[in-house]
Amino acid sequence: MNPCTYTPGTWTAVVCDRLVALVGPATPPAAVSAVWDAAAEGGGVHEALVALADAATAAGLDELPPFALVTLTRAGMLHAALRGEAEVSIGPSTAMREVRPGVDPPWTEVTAHDVPAVTLRAGGAGDAGQRLPLLGGVVAAAQVRSTADLWAAPAAAQGQVVLDDHEGLTIVSGDLARLRAAGVVPAGHPGTAARHVVAPAPVQQALLTFSTGLVVPLDRTVLVGRAPQVGRVAAREMPRLVTVPSPQQDISRTHAEVRQEGEHVVVTDLDSLNGTHVSRPGVAARRLRPGEPTVLAPGDVVDLGDGLTFTAESRA
Repeated sequence: MNPCTYTPGTWTAVVCDRLVALVGPATPPAAVSAVWDAAAEGGGVHEALVALADAATAAGLDELPPFALVTLTRAGMLHAALRGEAEVSIGPSTAMREVRPGVDPPWTEVTAHDVPAVTLRAGGAGDAGQRLPLLGGVVAAAQVRSTADLWAAPAAAQGQVVLDDHEGLTIVSGDLARLRAAGVVPAGHPGTAARHVVAPAPVQQALLTFSTGLVVPLDRTVLVGRAPQVGRVAAREMPRLVTVPSPQQDISRTHAEVRQEGEHVVVTDLDSLNGTHVSRPGVAARRLRPGEPTVLAPGDVVDLGDGLTFTAESRA
């Protein structure tokens, strides 16, 4: 089975290394090239968002074109960002989960575990049409489908799954002829231009370890919830959105914010319905005041409800 196929259409698909993207037909050629550059450097969803925002518009995030940006690791960890008419289907063709962007925020992000395959689709595009193989490059497409089936899942250290672990799709070709002819990507485009868009990690960067086994690096602000959404933020202040399970819906859609300030980890309850509680050994749990940043002490356990907790630890 080919790891990636596409159906020809009017949108533009970018497939390179660990990123698969599908952007609307009105996306400026410079923005398509910027996404390719970010992906060719090994960037993921966040880096592609920054590249797209930088190149597509100077009028603000509300003027971004529709898009679907996806990374899928060999272990089946998916991170996706969607806007506008773009759609993403997660899972095998016999049991797909449809993901569509929200109405209000500039874009919607989602993470998922154990994903064997993902389909990016232009709004309204069905499954009809010839599927063509794509090892990598930039093509005019209505749909892109990629799988993680060709790679064995690597053993995670101590049973933990690390989000955004840089083990993405291994796509090795660079056939850009189709859009070069249309002037979207210049001839001879190497896809290796330097884009220094991510600040260096702190010397002691924190890790958030969730009771589900998920481990998230605190390399930027994290929003946690059962369906977190980003608000109106500057292009270079885009947070990481972490979706957590909440069968009883005790956890709010965007429940809490976590960020690192120097050597400290700060958590803020975002006016959640059932609150955010912090406990430590020998001390009774306390409920955080909504909107009030609280510094976590070593050993603190943050309880979001529905049995979901996390701790923060530093790493060199």
